Amino acid sequence: QHGMFTYFFLKAIHNKNSDLNSDGKVTAQEIYDFISDHANGVPYYSKRLHGVQQSPQLKGLNKDKVIVWY
Repeated sequence: QHGMFTYFFLKAIHNKNSDLNSDGKVTAQEIYDFISDHANGVPYYSKRLHGVQQSPQLKGLNKDKVIVWY
C-alpha cells in the first residue's frame, strides 16, 4: 500500500532493476530514468490507473551520486 512514486522507487532499487550499466551501483540518475520511463514508469501507470499523468522531477547538481551499491 505505497504511493506510486514509492512503489517505483522500491522497484528501481530491488534486484538491480535500475542498474542500467550493470556496474553494481545505482545512481540518482539511473533511479530517475527508471521511475520516469514513459513506457513502464510513473508517467504511464499514473495515466493508465488514475487518468492523470505524473512526471517525476530530478533536481540538483550531483545526479551521478551513488544511492545503492550491490
